Amino acid sequence: MNVKEFIKSIQKNPKMFVDEVRIDYLDHLIVGFFVCLKGNNNAVDIDLQFHAHFTRWLVKWIQKNIDKKYEQKYFSWSQTLKDINITSDEIETVKLFFELCDKFFEKNENKEFSYKTNCSNRINLREFIKLIQKKPQAVLYEIRIDYLEYFIDGFKGCNAINDFGDDTAVQFHYYFSDWLVRWIQKNRNKKYEKQHFFWYHTLRDITKDEAEAVALFFTLCDKFYEEYENRK
Repeated sequence: MNVKEFIKSIQKNPKMFVDEVRIDYLDHLIVGFFVCLKGNNNAVDIDLQFHAHFTRWLVKWIQKNIDKKYEQKYFSWSQTLKDINITSDEIETVKLFFELCDKFFEKNENKEFSYKTNCSNRINLREFIKLIQKKPQAVLYEIRIDYLEYFIDGFKGCNAINDFGDDTAVQFHYYFSDWLVRWIQKNRNKKYEKQHFFWYHTLRDITKDEAEAVALFFTLCDKFYEEYENRK
């Protein structure tokens, strides 16, 4: 599945992918999906076109249809869509995004991307998380635990859909959320009960702010994968 097909899947039922339909959540999810494709040398022309050119295409669309004097302020398309302020709520913004995607893909689907590069080594989810940890502000628009989850969800979703065989992604998908609850019960609050499907809510329950939640996530990921390695 490529990025275009992934976006069409989200459009059919966004709540299957995010617990709240928001354009910033979809942005992080889709970028994570693309990074997985690229990191596994599986990105095709349309994936590369979208990643490299959609925001600039969006700015040109705004200049033609909304405000001819508009200047690009953001690298991300979600921030650009919010900036033009022509929708009344998140649902309308997301709907507009899907409509504009159709226009973009119609124009660019058969174009070849000129600057293709291959990764020398495939990257798995555990390695991906370690890379994010080094400089989270390089991939997250703000240091927020919900953004981090959706970025990771995009990556592991891509792995599952395309069957890249990343065992660390499979392990994380099936076991991390419940493991996190057990860790909380053992180390923070023995009466804590799982209340959320998305683990970012769980981390927010036990931390005072976003920075602490993100830092704790990286620490606990190391512990989770160490336990996993010891069981093998």
